[in-house]
Amino acid sequence: MLNTKLILLSQYPAFLLMSLLFLISYLAQRKRSAVKSVFSVLMFGVSLAAGVVCCFMGIQGKYWTLKTLFPLSMWSWIGVAVVAVIYVVHLIHAIEKKHSQYVMEKQLKKAEKQKDEAIEAARQTAIAICSEIAALHHGGHPLAGEHRAVLDRRPPAHRVGKRARRLLGREGEEEPAVRSE
Repeated sequence: MLNTKLILLSQYPAFLLMSLLFLISYLAQRKRSAVKSVFSVLMFGVSLAAGVVCCFMGIQGKYWTLKTLFPLSMWSWIGVAVVAVIYVVHLIHAIEKKHSQYVMEKQLKKAEKQKDEAIEAARQTAIAICSEIAALHHGGHPLAGEHRAVLDRRPPAHRVGKRARRLLGREGEEEPAVRSE
């Protein structure tokens, strides 16, 4: 017949191990997250108190003495194994989370690099097109005059006053007629 009180009180090593793991968790998180570190400290206190209470209640209930306290029973080992398995699963989850975060940052950097390369390729294409238009303009092509503002990177003549045309080197051009509305 199973004695549930014995099983419960035999979990003192598991509670003490849990308190040690919460203490380690607090030391690891204390500078990153205030809420998690407070939770870790609270859980450390609760699990340490539970371990001590279970230990002394087992002694008081004559399930073990101080001399037989350290050789653990089967139920104590089961509790320690459960805590260890839960902690290992937690560590695996944390490692997976860090890895997926690393992969996502790596993909973001790759996408940003591809975007920069595409912008640079578009810039080079625009420079090549402008140089072709300039070659047409200097070669005397009849359509090249339409692209003069693009080539010279100056505003069209009808948007520029006399003084600005003089500064830009377009002194000989006549002023366009202004529309009356």
